[in-house]
Order: sequence, then C-alpha cells, then structure tokens
Amino acid sequence: MLDAKLNTDVFAVVSEFLTDYADVLSFSLVCSTLNRIATRRLLSMRPVSLKGDLSVQKFHTFLFADAVTRAPRVRALRIGGFKLPPWKIANEAEGSPSPLVDILNSCPNLEHIAMCFADGSTDDESSVVAAIAALKTLRSLEVSDWSENTLDLLHGISSPIRKLAIHSGAIRSPDALDEFLPRLAPSLEDLELMYFRVHWGSTLVALDAEAPGPDGHPPPFRALAQYPAVRSFSAIILIGAPLLDRLQHLFPALDGTLSLGDFDTQINRCPRDAIRAANRRAQDAAPGHAWKKLDRVICDAQMLYVLALRCPVRLVMIDKCSAGTVRYAADALRENPVPRLKLTLKYGRGMLDGVFTPDMAGPLSHFTLCLVYGNKKLHKRDAGAGDFGQLRWDRLLRALLSALRPLRNLTHLRVLICCELHRPGDPIWGKAAYSEKFVDAVRGPAFDFAGTAAALVRAVPSLQYVFLTTCGRFIERVEGGEGARTWRSYDRWDVSRAWRVAVRDAKRPRRLVRLHSDVADTIIRNEELVLSETDKVGVL
Repeated sequence: MLDAKLNTDVFAVVSEFLTDYADVLSFSLVCSTLNRIATRRLLSMRPVSLKGDLSVQKFHTFLFADAVTRAPRVRALRIGGFKLPPWKIANEAEGSPSPLVDILNSCPNLEHIAMCFADGSTDDESSVVAAIAALKTLRSLEVSDWSENTLDLLHGISSPIRKLAIHSGAIRSPDALDEFLPRLAPSLEDLELMYFRVHWGSTLVALDAEAPGPDGHPPPFRALAQYPAVRSFSAIILIGAPLLDRLQHLFPALDGTLSLGDFDTQINRCPRDAIRAANRRAQDAAPGHAWKKLDRVICDAQMLYVLALRCPVRLVMIDKCSAGTVRYAADALRENPVPRLKLTLKYGRGMLDGVFTPDMAGPLSHFTLCLVYGNKKLHKRDAGAGDFGQLRWDRLLRALLSALRPLRNLTHLRVLICCELHRPGDPIWGKAAYSEKFVDAVRGPAFDFAGTAAALVRAVPSLQYVFLTTCGRFIERVEGGEGARTWRSYDRWDVSRAWRVAVRDAKRPRRLVRLHSDVADTIIRNEELVLSETDKVGVL
C-alpha cells in the first residue's frame, strides 16, 4: 500500500485565499509544513513593524534564514525613527550595509513604506532614504515628522507613487507642496496631509480676483501646480476657510474621498454662512470646474455645512456631532441627500429633533448611527449635566424610533451605543454624574437586543438588516509615583447582534433571523456600515 502524501502546493494556493489574520495563525499551527506556508502568507498580509535596533536585527535574522521564499512576500514596512546605533558603526567598519538597508535591498516586491524620521538627520537615515528612493515597486509612502532627509526622499523617489501621506507640521500650504510634489503628479491618486491651508486672513476673495501677496508671496492660487491625477484628498487639520474654488483648482479630477476633519471655529476667522455662500457661488459660477461626484466625504457637521457640496456624494461620514451642531448636518443633507450615511452623535437634550426629514429620506438606504454617552468634557456645573444624569434607555429608544420613522427607504441600519464614563470625583469641579440606570440597561449582555431590533423594524418597515452594538468602558484617575496621575480603563464591554428581516408573505408578520457574527461582519464591510478612523480612535 502506498503512503498517502499531502500535496503542499494545494495548501499554498489555499492560503492565498485566507484574508483573516486569525485564520492564518490557526493554519500555521497544524504542522511544520503548513507553518512555513502560513509564515509566507502572513508576511504579505500586514506591514512588518521595525521599531528600534532590536526589532531590525531580529527581522533581519528571520528574513535571511530563508530569504529566497520570505523576502519576495514582504509587501509593506513600518520603520520607526532612530539614531546612529552601535551596530551601524560596526557594519560601516566592515564595509557592509546596515541590516535595515539590507532588508530594503532584499525585498523585491515592497509596495508600501511608512517612515518615521528622527529629529535632525543622521548618516544612517540618509542610507535608508537612498535605499527607499531606489525602489522601483513602491506605490505608497507615508512619512512622519521631518528632517533634512525627508525632502531628499521626496525628491529622489524613482517609483510612480500612487498614495502619499505626510504627517508633519512642516507642510501646511500648497506652495510648500510645489517644492517636491509636481514630479509625482502624473501618478499620484491619493494625498493625505496632517495640516493644510488654502485660505489666509478673514476676507473671502474669489479665486479669479486674488492678487499675490507682498513681493509675490504667497503666490496667487492660479499660479500653483495642479494635481490632475489625484482622486482622493485628506487633511487631518484644515486651517482657515475650506474654499472649494481653491480645492477644485488643486484637485480638478477629485471623485474619491474628501476628508477635511473638523471646522474649527476658534481658528477660523470667517463666518460659517459667508464661507457657505462663497462655496455655492464657486460651484454656480464655474460648473465646469466643479467636481462631478464624490465617493465619500468625511468631516464634522459644521464642515459639511460650509462646504455646501452640490455634486452627488455616495457616502457621508459625519464625526463628532452634538446636539448643538447636528442642525448643520441636517441642513446640508436636506440640500444634498445621500444614499449612505454614518453619523456619530454625542448625547444631549434634543439631539435627534428634526434631523431626519422627508427631504433627505428619499435616497437614504444605508445608515450607521453611533450614539455616544460620555462625560469626558461634561462637568457638574455645566448646562445639561442634570439631564445627562437622568437619562433612561426607554426614553432614548422612543426618541430614536420617532426620529427614524421618516426614513421610508432605509434597508440597512446599524446602531451603536458607546459609553465612556469618568467617575464624578470632585464634588464641585468633577465630571458630571452619569445615569446608572441607563448604563445598566445598555451594558453588555444585559441589553435587550432582540426587543430593540424588533422595535426598529416596526418603526421602519423597509428594513432588511439590523445591526446592534453596545460597547463602553469606565475610566478612573490613578495616582502614580511622585504625584504623577494617569488614567486607567476598567470594566469594558463590547457586544454585538445582527439580524436579517425575513418576509414570508404579505399576510404573515416579518420575522427576525439572527445572523452569525462572521456573516454580520462581512455584511458590515461589504455594505460600508463602518465607522471612521476618528471614531476608532476617539469613541471605541
């Protein structure tokens, strides 16, 4: 009888279809043969993080233990800032490249690199920059902080970069981009900046009426380079007025993601309505230059209001909304309704009043609502502290059901109830007391998932899928050594349920069919019922 043998080539092919990190880790534990296959798959799934000398040396040893099969699988690296280490000096004395340069030179399929530059510059950093600039396969580059070598890298890139992210305060204006970005313009499709400014001062001047500043600095916008291949633009912090005529001039073909963060009323010296009117005029006066469509807009409610976008937007993601600012989102969405919406709304009296109207209900089919109950910035003496402490879940649910009823075409609804609660502490200046009855009702498994889902389906008969999540944590201040104070999270919870609405016939009531968590997660991803990066950092 012949011995049965595993065809490892088949397992190598199968591993390429595994997309979940945990699945690949489980795959690697079956046997030593599959461990080698899974290791190669893991190298291509996530960026390899190299932070500090020890991690560089360990990964170098691991990589070159089987360089022929491992090195081609490395697709992305995250490189932390560093200074001249002892092993670099030793390698220079031997005339060999540093381990990090050796890694870069040996991975023929590197597509993404995130580089954190150290303060100042070093010879070692220069050699790494030269190795990155020489790569021919690089498609995405992220740089953090700034040094003399940063511009050298941006000037020296030889690959057709498609995505560039600059997380540094050194680049704040379009004329600063003119120093290095035009050479990347033919291939650049996605640009992300930490800070950006397209407007100076407190006077709103149309683009065509703009004159250069003293001695020609700053130059007029019309003289600045354009980036016709850019389809997505993100500014984590947009300084000054978000004027569409400037943004449309810089990125005339934008049709992907527009992410502009928060409208900061403290540093923005122009009134909201004046900016909104200017943006309307810009789109009406030059419709040929206005964007034709946008796939996704990510910002806060006031930013969405002042942008006054006229073009169709497929998905709007509104961050950091409150009872005081939600009206700006409502006004913007009534004027330009969208088919998909994500709204993060912090609890406050009347926060759901008049938000969803028949004007915006027509096209809306997918809605993600993240309700935040937290007292991080609410103190005992603040207005609203009393109402905050008296909240009950049944009252909030009634208000939610009433608000959602106009959404007659809604098919996919995801509701998250997120709590972040600090102990009241100081009796005068401490945080506002939270409602223990509300927290007990929404806390983890105690939450009435099935009853809430049934109530939502009755209120919105068009629903086909319902997703519910309740998550939260308590935070307390901990006294450390030498008077230091830190914050500690405790008693966390994160529980989700999901259902499909089954319709058997017109005479029988609809039935909720529970979905497995893996199925629910897949639908959430595919139907884009997702949270923004701001939510993931600041809410969950």
